[in-house]
Amino acid sequence: MDPSGADPQQEEALARLQKRAGRDEVALKAVGEGRRAKPGTAPALDLTRIDFPVLAVNGEFDAPYSKTTRMQRELKEFRSVILPGKSHNTAIREGFIPQLYIDTMVEFIASNNSK
Repeated sequence: MDPSGADPQQEEALARLQKRAGRDEVALKAVGEGRRAKPGTAPALDLTRIDFPVLAVNGEFDAPYSKTTRMQRELKEFRSVILPGKSHNTAIREGFIPQLYIDTMVEFIASNNSK
């Protein structure tokens, strides 16, 4: 179900990220290795026990359906928003963030402020 294709701004966003001052290459390498660890290093999580609203915001080219299938199925209050034409880097990177991301975050926080 995940769309195929590529974010046209991905390379530019990645280049900007790599030029960022204060970038900790050792920490980034450790995070990458942790993500690829087999078996997974994350503890098992019972999503049915989560009793607060959860919002997932993914770019269209960031495997949004694969990443949220379990949450959609098991979380009591779950909302998923997919940002058209975006990838992980351009969905949240300064200079690339679409208005839909900002509007979604504001609405989610405002609607759950009293919970």
